[in-house]
Amino acid sequence: IKANNMLRKFSVLVLVVTLFFSPVPLPSHFSFAADGFEEILGYTEWSGEKIIDGTVYIDPLATLVIKKGTVITFRNWSVMDIQGKLRIEGTVKEPVILQKDSSLPETIYSLQISNQGEVMIRNADISGGGSVAYQVQNKRQNIFFNTASAGSYTGVIQWQGGKSFVAENVSFHDNTAAVYIENQSPAAKIQVHRSRFLNNEYDVLNARTGSVDFRYNWWGDASGPQKRCATCSTYEKISGRVDVADWAKQADTKDPVIVVPGILGSQQWYDGSGLVLDPIFGIYEGLLENLEENGYEKGKNLFSFPYNWGQSNSVSATELQEKINQIKNQARWPKVDIVAHSMGGLVARQYIESVSYQEDIDQLITLGTPHNGAPKSYLAWEGGDFGHDFFDVILKWIISQGAEENNFDNVFEYIRNFPVISLTELLPTYSYLRDKGTNVMRIYPDLHPKNVFIENLNKIENLQKLRNVEFTNVAGRITSDKTITTLRIGSPANDSENDLWGYGKPDGYDDLIGDKGLETGAGDGTVPLESAKGIPSDQEIEINSSHLDLPSKAADTVYTVLSGLDSIADVSPLIINSILFVPVFSPIDIQIISPSNKKMGKNFETGGIYDEIPGAYYTGYDMQNEFITVPNPEDGEYRILTQGTGEGSYRIEAIKITEGVNPDDAAKESVATLTGTATISATEEKKIELLADDTVISKEDRDIIAPTISITSPENKSYLNNQVLPITYAATDNITAEANIQKILTLDGNAFSQTTIDLSLQTLGNHMLSVQATDEAGNVAHQSVSFENTVTFGSLRNNLDHYLSLGLIKKKEDVKYIQAHLRYFEKLQEIIDHLDQIRYFPPKAKERLLEHFQKELDHMQEEFIEYLLKRTVKGAIAPLAKDRIVEAVERLVQ
Repeated sequence: IKANNMLRKFSVLVLVVTLFFSPVPLPSHFSFAADGFEEILGYTEWSGEKIIDGTVYIDPLATLVIKKGTVITFRNWSVMDIQGKLRIEGTVKEPVILQKDSSLPETIYSLQISNQGEVMIRNADISGGGSVAYQVQNKRQNIFFNTASAGSYTGVIQWQGGKSFVAENVSFHDNTAAVYIENQSPAAKIQVHRSRFLNNEYDVLNARTGSVDFRYNWWGDASGPQKRCATCSTYEKISGRVDVADWAKQADTKDPVIVVPGILGSQQWYDGSGLVLDPIFGIYEGLLENLEENGYEKGKNLFSFPYNWGQSNSVSATELQEKINQIKNQARWPKVDIVAHSMGGLVARQYIESVSYQEDIDQLITLGTPHNGAPKSYLAWEGGDFGHDFFDVILKWIISQGAEENNFDNVFEYIRNFPVISLTELLPTYSYLRDKGTNVMRIYPDLHPKNVFIENLNKIENLQKLRNVEFTNVAGRITSDKTITTLRIGSPANDSENDLWGYGKPDGYDDLIGDKGLETGAGDGTVPLESAKGIPSDQEIEINSSHLDLPSKAADTVYTVLSGLDSIADVSPLIINSILFVPVFSPIDIQIISPSNKKMGKNFETGGIYDEIPGAYYTGYDMQNEFITVPNPEDGEYRILTQGTGEGSYRIEAIKITEGVNPDDAAKESVATLTGTATISATEEKKIELLADDTVISKEDRDIIAPTISITSPENKSYLNNQVLPITYAATDNITAEANIQKILTLDGNAFSQTTIDLSLQTLGNHMLSVQATDEAGNVAHQSVSFENTVTFGSLRNNLDHYLSLGLIKKKEDVKYIQAHLRYFEKLQEIIDHLDQIRYFPPKAKERLLEHFQKELDHMQEEFIEYLLKRTVKGAIAPLAKDRIVEAVERLVQ
């Protein structure tokens, strides 16, 4: 009996071990528990809280979307059998949570992908899943479930075949096994990026023959996944072929952020380095500073994308793709986040929705983007006008200058013929024109200027592509409903879309009173709320802000959306309520000097740039459309200096633009026009004054420019001391005649009136010649040149005859005596130098010889100097000649 009992126990043990270590494939509809079964047959969305106790089966033709913030709790033994599509669409702030019921510690769950299964998980927290082989007691039957490494593990993500499994920013933690991939569907896409693996018994188990892509993830340590041993090539929690390259160095690695500006948000920098981000208004300074204070670093994971805002947004989107590629290569990171303001949001969307999109944007945040267009753009595209607010007036003047400099008769022709195509891509794609006569809205696109660009962006199939990113749409709204939403217009002009106001001019647009045909409603002062919000997104946020202030006012929100954390930044946004705009109409370059004597513009003396006025912007003098802007200019006198770049008349407009008291008030403009006649390189001065009432007036010209000095001889180099250097220089002034310029020369700080410099009479070493020039207006200029006085035996011998001719040496016999000694010194010095360089001479003998020759040289030098002193006392040699000869000999004889 005992033997039979032992045999039965052994047989059961063998059976259990066999089941435990042998893979048992699951049927496609397998459920851990027969108590619950839910079948997904069509398109289904889950949100809120969900409990799964059994099997959820997703049909091959079905789609299940789990929305942000959803919490799914698994109970007992549960499985999601995914044969269709599963999309988990969490956000950084509100991830989707998959967890087991902590009150039921025996709970086991798994997401199993097979058949036509496609799984996309974005921003999720997955814990407590997967299993080791176990026995489950069911009401009707006992079921053994065992697959995975060595036939024992099941992953919380269990790949049994399918089309794809893609995960981004998922936290896999405290699972028995996070991901298990069976040896099926080798061509299927399996990719997990930018995710975190923590405290799992196993992270990745790959039974396929091909490698799977698990790059850019955090494995719990900056050194990457834990190795089995110090010298091992295999990992402790990873088996099979798994690509873990470029792993994250920290758990909260930030995606690089690119700030994309809107129209007028980019300008050329004066040093020729290219486009820079909005140097005129500083719209994005508060946003960038906020991100920096929250831990982002410029050039590392914080970038801007200035671009040619006049070109088509499709072209800009291609350039954005190139910028993203550069940043990905630099950071060795697969995705970036985009924060786009106004038209910049359309640029980003064009890239995401294009066939060129490379799945390399994680988050898109748009700020005040006209997703359906902005009626205000009708004024520019149809009438060559821009509206009356602060931003509009600046835009008007910049484009007006471009029109004149490019020889167009008016702004309308310039916009239609010059590449400012972006203006037509801002037109609305909905009904916004009301017929003046009938008071009936025209139905878009009939009798509307079409916007094919936004029409294409908003096609359903293209909007669906935005689901590939976490999309947050931020809209601004001012307190008063004064944003242009509808235009009440007259009849079309000759039915020609190419005519001025081709589709009709706003009713009473030129009137001093009335609504000018502009009907208003809710919005940020530029973009109607209906347009800013009229697009599907993961989250939509409304902020009390005007269009220009939105990047700064939304900065905290932007950081929270990007990181899921509260902002710790304390940034005071830059507030600009007035601008001095000074455009130049050739042929001149300009420089501005503020009332506090700070300069901005071209440095006429060096050809460089003055950049002393805080926040001011200068296009640079190499630009065709040259201008200077000064934000919040101080009241008082500004001096505008000009330098001719050609011959002919020129014009300068000095425009003070002041923001209205209320966000919807028209901006105030005050203009002073300055004219003159340019001559190449000639400089002039103009004056304006900014008054306390926000007006600008011109004032009389006066000379404030100092003379220009150029020294051609001596040059900044070394000369032998037997030379006589001519002094050659010129002092010129823009007004004062050269004969009336007062000039003062100094040599080494001492007044100098000669026209040449006799170097034989100067000490050896460095000297400085300086010229001071003063014009009739009292403007003073200085210029200096340094040069070196050197000596050789030959130049010193030549100086002896020169001293004789000057009477500094009285007798020829003294010259001959000195020359004889100099020849002796030179020869003896040559012997010493030569002997010192001989390498194979017996050291002691060499030392004795050098000592002998040096004593001889020192002795002869003492006798020679004693001779010069005696001859000087007797008056045969002048002290100046004696000093120069002694100095030279001491320099030559060592």
